[in-house]
Amino acid sequence: MSSGRVAPDRPTVRINPLEIRSSSLPDEQKEALLAFWNERQLADERERREKEFAYQSEQARIVLEQPGWCEIRADWLDQARSVRDMQEWDIERSARTYVYDPEGREYDLLSLPNDVPTIHQFYRDLYGTEVSALQFEACPILVNHRDRKHPYQVYDDYSTFIKAVEKETSFIYLGKFWEPTHRDGLRYPVSKKNAMTHISGVCVDIDRVEDEKGQHFQASWVMESLFEFLEGNEEIMPNYLMLSGTGIQLWYVFGDPIPLLSKSAPRRAKYDSFIKRLYAYFDERLPKNRFKVDKACAAYNHAFRAPGSPTKNGYPTRLFVRGGVDRVPSDPIAISDYIGGDLKPHDVGEWDPVGLAAVNGGKGGGNSPASEKQLAYIRKLHDMGCIDDETFDAAEDMSIADADAAIKRGESSFVRGVHWRETGGYVTTSHGHTIRLKPRYRPLYDNVLRRIYEETKPGSRYMAMFVLAGYAYNCNVSEAALKHDLEALMNSEWGRRPSPTDGKPINSRDVNSAIKGYNPIGCLRPTEVAEELLGWSFGLKAKRNWRTRKEHLQADYWLEEQGDGSVKRVPNKARTGREEALRLRREDVAESKVRKLAEFLMAHPQASKRWAAKELHMSPPTVQKYWAGACESAGIKDVRSGNHSPIY
Repeated sequence: MSSGRVAPDRPTVRINPLEIRSSSLPDEQKEALLAFWNERQLADERERREKEFAYQSEQARIVLEQPGWCEIRADWLDQARSVRDMQEWDIERSARTYVYDPEGREYDLLSLPNDVPTIHQFYRDLYGTEVSALQFEACPILVNHRDRKHPYQVYDDYSTFIKAVEKETSFIYLGKFWEPTHRDGLRYPVSKKNAMTHISGVCVDIDRVEDEKGQHFQASWVMESLFEFLEGNEEIMPNYLMLSGTGIQLWYVFGDPIPLLSKSAPRRAKYDSFIKRLYAYFDERLPKNRFKVDKACAAYNHAFRAPGSPTKNGYPTRLFVRGGVDRVPSDPIAISDYIGGDLKPHDVGEWDPVGLAAVNGGKGGGNSPASEKQLAYIRKLHDMGCIDDETFDAAEDMSIADADAAIKRGESSFVRGVHWRETGGYVTTSHGHTIRLKPRYRPLYDNVLRRIYEETKPGSRYMAMFVLAGYAYNCNVSEAALKHDLEALMNSEWGRRPSPTDGKPINSRDVNSAIKGYNPIGCLRPTEVAEELLGWSFGLKAKRNWRTRKEHLQADYWLEEQGDGSVKRVPNKARTGREEALRLRREDVAESKVRKLAEFLMAHPQASKRWAAKELHMSPPTVQKYWAGACESAGIKDVRSGNHSPIY
């Protein structure tokens, strides 16, 4: 385990009643555990498990009947080949020159089959792992162990990873992740999209369809229908297929991890769109009475059951490969073209600003000149009055990054204009009260969106999304941007968790309901109410010596605790200090006004009050207020008429 990384905790033990008798537990413990199930329950569980296992076996039979498909059974060959290839290994001097496969067949170390695919082949294709002389080495693999207190674990060593996923239900991700370092100096694994650095493949998850009575079609007919569809659409034929229990996983493994670049890189959105489009392609064309395409899994940072991990029913998953050791990597560009996606050759390699600039006609990178599309949009925003003349005049010399920033400012200005035209800057409540709107800044919305994903629990998700819509309106976020963020929440791991009330994840209906909160009334929701609906607090309000701002500034006196524990009333120093500061400020203002008016009277002794007010740009009441003092300071007789000379 790398230094600074959070150490894994022990897995939670799950008890399967069918495995208790065959376990190594003492007899008294077996009897104590089996007391929780009667014979009828054990028989029902045994019958259900046998049916599910028979269904998977029938699925596997149909897969193996397809030309070119073979099964990857175990990783014993990986271990044996590693032993054979060790540099220090001397076959002639060793007594152990053979190994056994899971069926008990004996193999000589010097004559191990090289044409049989192993499970390591799958992970080598998915993560770019390599086999060394002494151990399996891999890039850090992020795993979600559902049976652990802290489910996320990162494995650097391949053999440790394989042993871990064999023991308990485990889920893997289709790429590489980085581990952010927190304030305590430790690194906590996460599966967030912005922490994913590479994508290595795509997996389409297809579930079994059952009616209300739990009945379903025969496994042979379902699998034959699937392969008939795939053979008619050869371009989307997967190179790996796994039976995860009753479900089917189609794996499209690229062979080489594709970097996703920065968290704001366009290719991230492209791969997200590509995966959703692939799921939609299967969902629209596969028969609904036989296949249920789990579109909730259509995200590049979604976790899938690990090959080699047990199914939820306890028996092993089964992995198949098309072509055996001569399998062909899946081409994301070819698949994208076939289903109408927009992946391009420059979306599969490392960042190449020169090549990208050539593809884009010489305009690539944030420092390149703004594109014609950006300039046209800036002209449109300028015509709408959302971009000022100065910004518009400088648009021709802008870079791509500067143009993006100008467009975002213009869009925010447009949204503010829409809100103003709708409400006039005020909103009328259901009680007839008219309240002035107080628009907030975009970072408030971004902060609420981030904390909803990180802190809001499944039981509060529906109202939290509704609250987010109110903040979007108040922070001048467009309705389209709000919908995009809500859909991203729906498709994230946060949105896919089952609700404790109805056991369902977030769906599109919930998103459409939440968008109804995008209105002026949503701006009026008090912070206390918003915090209750969100399930977390924005933080303690600022206090001065444990006093609220109002108590600190407006109270007649303060209550201060003394050293002996008593409480003493003391004058409000903040209030008296503020009043003294205001008095001094008023004196300074009066002195300045008198001095200004006296200098004018010394230059124009015959001036009237009306003329002085006009020349000095002072209001008549102000001139009247300081006239006597100014006359005295200037040495001029104050006749109180204000008309020293009829000329003026």
